[in-house]
Amino acid sequence: MNEDKFLDLTKRIYDKTKHNLINWTPGSSLNSYQAVLGNGAILIWINEQYPEDYDKPLIGLTFINDRGECIGTVNCYSSSDSDYEILNQIYSSAVNNYMKIDETIKSMYDDLLMR
Repeated sequence: MNEDKFLDLTKRIYDKTKHNLINWTPGSSLNSYQAVLGNGAILIWINEQYPEDYDKPLIGLTFINDRGECIGTVNCYSSSDSDYEILNQIYSSAVNNYMKIDETIKSMYDDLLMR
């Protein structure tokens, strides 16, 4: 039952993230980003050190309560896993949001148009 709730939350996070409605900050480990939601937080991370046939997750979304404890995860061990694409999109959007990639590129284009 809780697994269904975390999958539903993941889809809602994806929808809000792709519209830039979640503010992401760097996580405590390499290639991770976190955001506060309600009384908890989420952490999206990607593991670029291991090939897909290794037994560690390739990408994951961790749900954290207000005490900093993990209350659930959605992990993918392979790019062929059913939730891989949605997690990868959340991760890419988190990077874009934190790094302000779209805003920076737009401002560069705007500057070049004014010259």
